Amino acid sequence: MPIENLNNLYRMPAQNRSAGIYYRLDTIPSRRILQHTLPRLDNVIYPFNSIPSDYNPDRVGSYNPLELKFSSDPEEDTKVKGLMAELFDGCSRYMDYDELAKIDTAMALMHYGHQNQKRDSGDPYSTHLLKVTLPLVQKYQMDWETIASALCHDLLEDSDMNGYPVTKKDLEKFLSSNVAETVDILSKVRFESLVREEYVDKITRAELLKSLHYNPRVAVIKTYDRIHNLETIISVPDPISREQKALETLRYYVPLANFLGLYDEAQKLARLALDVTEPELVMKIEKVQEDFTALVSEVNPETGMSYLDEVRDRIANVLGRNPKNIKLYISDIFSVYNNLFGAKTPDTSHCFLRVDLEFNSKEKWLDYAWLARLHLSADKSKDFDMEESINLESVREKILSNRLNSLEFYMRTNFALRSRLKFNFYPQGGIKIAQTPITDLYYHEAAGSQNEKDKQTKIRHLNSLRKWEQITLNLGTDIDEMETSEISQRLDRLDPNKKEIIEKSADDKLRTWYIDSGSTVLDFIVYKLYDSETGSVLPLLKIESIKVNGQLVTPDYMLKPRDEISYTLSDSVIFKLRWIRALKTSPDEVKEHFKIYFRERLLGPDAEKVKNDLFDEAIRLLSSQMKQELLVPIERSELVRKLNKGDQLMYDIALDEINDEVLDDISQELADYQRANVRVLNLFFLGDSKGLDSKVSGMISGKGINFFRHIASGPVIKGGHAKLIYVIDLGDPLNQGINDEEIKKIFGIVIKKLVKNRKLYFSRGAIEDFSQLNSHTIFFRETERFTAESGSAAAF
Repeated sequence: MPIENLNNLYRMPAQNRSAGIYYRLDTIPSRRILQHTLPRLDNVIYPFNSIPSDYNPDRVGSYNPLELKFSSDPEEDTKVKGLMAELFDGCSRYMDYDELAKIDTAMALMHYGHQNQKRDSGDPYSTHLLKVTLPLVQKYQMDWETIASALCHDLLEDSDMNGYPVTKKDLEKFLSSNVAETVDILSKVRFESLVREEYVDKITRAELLKSLHYNPRVAVIKTYDRIHNLETIISVPDPISREQKALETLRYYVPLANFLGLYDEAQKLARLALDVTEPELVMKIEKVQEDFTALVSEVNPETGMSYLDEVRDRIANVLGRNPKNIKLYISDIFSVYNNLFGAKTPDTSHCFLRVDLEFNSKEKWLDYAWLARLHLSADKSKDFDMEESINLESVREKILSNRLNSLEFYMRTNFALRSRLKFNFYPQGGIKIAQTPITDLYYHEAAGSQNEKDKQTKIRHLNSLRKWEQITLNLGTDIDEMETSEISQRLDRLDPNKKEIIEKSADDKLRTWYIDSGSTVLDFIVYKLYDSETGSVLPLLKIESIKVNGQLVTPDYMLKPRDEISYTLSDSVIFKLRWIRALKTSPDEVKEHFKIYFRERLLGPDAEKVKNDLFDEAIRLLSSQMKQELLVPIERSELVRKLNKGDQLMYDIALDEINDEVLDDISQELADYQRANVRVLNLFFLGDSKGLDSKVSGMISGKGINFFRHIASGPVIKGGHAKLIYVIDLGDPLNQGINDEEIKKIFGIVIKKLVKNRKLYFSRGAIEDFSQLNSHTIFFRETERFTAESGSAAAF
């Protein structure tokens, strides 16, 4: 049926006799449908015994639900109509007839524009639209324009795919200009990018930010759109696309939902997204949350109080407040995830308690909050320790821009569990506004509501208006004059898990950026320089120097709020292998580009140098994991022998392409091996002469010991202070039969011979192993024969 025939689309035109038979609205004197006469759409959809004999489903005129076919499969078709019935029934509980007619129109447009379209799951596309819309009706009772916008939110982008396009003008004509504008913005706010993982097009971010400023309906609908997309994401065939959606959710949608006061939705989004990216980690976090909740809730039989009670009472005692006014909350799954900073083994130390407290003043609340913070940290009971200082510059900037809605800081208890506390101090009425969802801005009171209910509705609207005012203040008032790149950065400012960073340019100009918590200074430079469209990392390969707060730092420097960053670029490539692991919050594709750069060089003219660099980096990483220097071939690890990858394993370690658990296991095996089998001979000389190393080496090897010289420092040729270190691997087949006693005996003989030669003066000699339980040291003076100076040396 042509869209032009949707004119005056209502359920009650005279010709729509099947609907009229059920509704019988001509007997209802009021246009408002009261609770006891609410229509139920399921009875309209399935009134098979009330269809007139002359009913013609092909007539030109209004849609009736009986006419709509959403699937050739009767069962699927019935499911969609069941959702329609559920939606219409929910709407009928608080909308009047004219509004219900608009919902009818929106559902007809939904059917018209998406007919024959299916989701990846095979479900009719309308199923998705109805699932997105239902919570807005059932949980938040939002106005008809929001509901209609949700039902039509994909029409402008997708309706022309099947030859039944619906335009913005159509939405204005059949619904309203507000609905048309909302759907138009929703069609622009598309986070998904099939080209670059995790990166979001700046234009869409700018559109979303503008929508928050002028039309919060968009963000609410996008939140529920993403929830349903994640609930059905298993049907998306491409695993990269699934992970991309999940990462985008964690980066943008979860903070956005929290910012809008949609806290339950934020946690649902976080849970669904983490189920995609790290399902095992989700289970670990939930187990940790469960354990932490049990710990803080467990009642001490001696005091009759739980840890929660004790924290609340001690805070109340220090501040002179009623304990009932101090609200405590256990950290949610997203907060625990952020506290991990990339770690994979959460424990209860990653959980914390949030403390909300409100002061009875709107003007002097900050003064009171500041004093309360001082009282907690300076109280003689010493129950609370300040964990981190408040960034005064950031607070000052928020005060000047009227964006300071609460004072946030962290402390730690000095009793019982010694848990971390996040304090939120609010002005009078601040907690209520913080907890108010932005959906209350469009809350629709129920039909026939009493005066008292109307009063509560006004309060809800007033709080949500204040909420929206806070949102617009946080966004800023100059959005229309800003460039797209600047607007997109404002979106990051909404996220409490992002840190405010200052960039200082070459001409000393300052610009504020917002970076993920846990970011390194290299992550910031990636964020600034990486071109997601071309995938070019060339500028990143030329980073010459980095300064933070005027001091030179390495790329793995962890950023703190309000750090001032400057950097310079070279004309040539400088990038080091270890910088790959300095990337903590940058997208995986950046790491991949760096890895490709090194692997391609392995095939080039400087292959030998690159190979040596890769080996050195792998040894450095293994030594770091082992917490001791790697001195033996990695083949001493049984796991390495089983993997049998040769040089490729060292490349994988250096390029961060090996599973963390595998790396841990290899490191542990090598550390255990060295503790059991490796002995180190340290020789320190006050003076040196030519051929010293060959002389010592010859004496050791002459006694049948296979070894290698690890370090030779000092002027071995020209004379002066010198140090020689020799490593003996008892697990080496060539050292079969050699034990600690044999080594001590040979070492003693070597030292005696060296001391007799008056040209060689010792300061000290030692045999060491990695257990630190069997280290033997002997001290020497000039030309003096060695004497034991310690109990351990006496065993020599």
